[in-house]
Amino acid sequence: MRLGDLRLNPPREPREAGMCSGCGEAILADEERLVFESGRMIHAHPDCKLRFVDRMLGCG
Repeated sequence: MRLGDLRLNPPREPREAGMCSGCGEAILADEERLVFESGRMIHAHPDCKLRFVDRMLGCG
């Protein structure tokens, strides 16, 4: 094996899994998320949960 045969491959870019229904930002494939029966997704952190509920209730 020669040194020229060894190549450094850059890490893969995380792909998007979808859009968050709470904050509206992209959810990356490697992020934790919650998926509803309808297929809608939100990030699995309290801020997005609160924004989602506020949006559903028409409070925000």
